[in-house]
Amino acid sequence: MKQKRGFTLVELLAVISILAAIILVCVPSIINTIKNNEEKEYQDFENTLKRATELYVERNRSLYPELNIVGSSIEVDGETLVNEEYLKPDIKNPNDNSSVTEYKILIEVGNDEIITYTVKGK
Repeated sequence: MKQKRGFTLVELLAVISILAAIILVCVPSIINTIKNNEEKEYQDFENTLKRATELYVERNRSLYPELNIVGSSIEVDGETLVNEEYLKPDIKNPNDNSSVTEYKILIEVGNDEIITYTVKGK
């Protein structure tokens, strides 16, 4: 008598069920990890713009006397930061691949002369 080799339907269904359970557990975790990485990349992009702007303003404070007045604000473009070599021109927004030169950074002087930097989109 010949022996047949192979899997039974029950064995195949058991394997498929186990794989489905693993996928149901892993996929949401993977999606969440990807989303968190995208958010972190964008935060890094924004922080790079803010740090470059802060350095630029510190070194060129005389160009912006309004920063000595509480409640005032100015804008610095990404293009200025690139031209003055505070940023490299190849820095891109990880979300939409737009160039750093398409952004403006709003600088506001708040109470107690605290300066805040806000990245504004295109």
